[in-house]
Amino acid sequence: IRFWTQEQNNPDKAAGTLNKFDRRWLHFYRTEERGEKGTYLICDKCKIEVPLHAIPLYGMADVAGFGETKLMKKGARNALLIGGQPVDMIQKFVVFTWAMRLKKPSTFREELYKAHKKYNPKTWRIDDKGVGSTMYGDILEEIPKKCPRMNISPLPHDTKKDIKDSDIQGLIEPISSGQVHLHESMTDLISEMMQYPHGLTKDLIDMLAKLNRLYWMRTKMVDVDKYAEESHSWSVTSRSPTTGY
Repeated sequence: IRFWTQEQNNPDKAAGTLNKFDRRWLHFYRTEERGEKGTYLICDKCKIEVPLHAIPLYGMADVAGFGETKLMKKGARNALLIGGQPVDMIQKFVVFTWAMRLKKPSTFREELYKAHKKYNPKTWRIDDKGVGSTMYGDILEEIPKKCPRMNISPLPHDTKKDIKDSDIQGLIEPISSGQVHLHESMTDLISEMMQYPHGLTKDLIDMLAKLNRLYWMRTKMVDVDKYAEESHSWSVTSRSPTTGY
């Protein structure tokens, strides 16, 4: 029984009853600098390559706490994650991850500004519950001097029971179908995936799940825009010239 349990929970094996994610689902990309064309993300497995500048990026921030370890949420880390989906693809890319326990709030903010200046996401979303509320206020005060073009707003306040695990399990479909691409250096995120739901930390995978729910789509974004345009056109032409309905 012990051997069977260890095998089922082995991240390098197929996903068993104790793990929700299978390592074989993961698709990795490599980066290549192409001079004036900039950075390209290349997935040899899928035979696709995407210029980084062509991906609309969004940043997610989670504040766990600061100071002595015993004063922080057990096992929790402060986390940042940036990812996006090209408008003409169903593939999604995670381009930046960072997670760490910190003693000073200023260190978190500096990491946030550093990541923003490098990747320039369209906006950031932050969990502003608890200590995150103070952090959000401090960031808003510093933005004019530190990152004048940076946008940040709170994540939705979900009160539904087990919303975090529900969001994380919502990643199973896009990851298992090979839509989500990571870099092999993102070991913290990969570890959280392979140990879920029994790992000590869920910070990065939670941020990835929020990104998936808020900004990623199961279809190409251009298809969604086309459908919306066609629906609007139909609704206008089908109106009664008399009533307007």
